Amino acid sequence: YYMWIFKSINSDFEEYDNLPINDTPDGVSYAKYWFVPDDCSPNYYHRDCLYPYYQAFNEQYGNPPAHSGDAYIGIFPFIWSGYMEHLTGTLKAPLIKGNKYIVTFFIRYAGNSCRYGVREIGVHFSKEKNPLNSYTPPFYPDLITSEIKAHVATKSDEALFNDSSWTMVKGVYLAKGGEKYITLGKFYDEIISPRLIAKYNRIQFDENKKGKFIEKHDNILPLNPRYNRNLNYHVEAPYYFIDDVTVEIDTTQ
Repeated sequence: YYMWIFKSINSDFEEYDNLPINDTPDGVSYAKYWFVPDDCSPNYYHRDCLYPYYQAFNEQYGNPPAHSGDAYIGIFPFIWSGYMEHLTGTLKAPLIKGNKYIVTFFIRYAGNSCRYGVREIGVHFSKEKNPLNSYTPPFYPDLITSEIKAHVATKSDEALFNDSSWTMVKGVYLAKGGEKYITLGKFYDEIISPRLIAKYNRIQFDENKKGKFIEKHDNILPLNPRYNRNLNYHVEAPYYFIDDVTVEIDTTQ
């Protein structure tokens, strides 16, 4: 038997204050009870949005239907410059020390408009409202330390390039006690180093050197074999949609 403790704070992103009318920063602020823990700009998509770029189920821009309902969030988890995007929600009640919680969310790759994919997108629980190492700038070396790890994340390549359906990510978290916030995104990864990010930023405008760098470190940001830069919108980055985030306590434990 599971008890859902997250639904009342907009776990499916359906509740909103307003809908985007242009390409505004911090789109997640449109969704009630969600905010950004660093200086980044996740996007809010809704079926009723009149601005087509953020309209859920807009095939022209590659926006799929929601996993459920009419809304979801989109993020750049990590790009080679070091830039990252996260979003944070508040749990209905703090987690209880020693209890195991079932964590579930759904994720979907944005498709052929993205040059890369990325692994280990997940959730991080914290007592702090802003769990990352800084608020600005929103870059990996400034935000992430080895203690800021994903507690539940995508495994292997289950969601890496899957743009045809929503992938369910599910795992178990053993609470330390007092965690009241849940943050989604990319967290500490031992194969990403500030040195690599600094090197990319030095050579990014040299197409020959950049190409060799990208191929050499394909294990960090795998190249999308179906990337099409001729689409209406294309990015040299991984982009993922997220929907239906739930946290449940296993009362049979």
